[in-house]
Amino acid sequence: MSSESIQAELPRVRPRTLFVTLSALVQSLRIHQWLKNAFVFLPALFSGKLTSPGTWLQECAVFTAFCFAASGVYLWNDVLDWQADLLHPVKKIRPIPSGRLNITTAWICGTLFV
Repeated sequence: MSSESIQAELPRVRPRTLFVTLSALVQSLRIHQWLKNAFVFLPALFSGKLTSPGTWLQECAVFTAFCFAASGVYLWNDVLDWQADLLHPVKKIRPIPSGRLNITTAWICGTLFV
């Protein structure tokens, strides 16, 4: 495959500043979805140990790990589905299909988060 055909398949890239890249990355993390990871607090809550400092720190660490792992998977999914997202009326404005977030940046961050 020639470099021209590979370049033609990549989403159009707009000139980026660090701020644009970071804001696109934060949007891709889907932080609003992190609330679902609060289920990790339920065992400590039902066992009555949620107020224990050691348990609280462990639960917060697990919650954070779940949030980063979920965001990493969201990034991977966006990298793999960007072409299909271009055809969707809402998904086409996501950071990768719109060209605000570089595929390589998203893949590396997704890998680091997972």
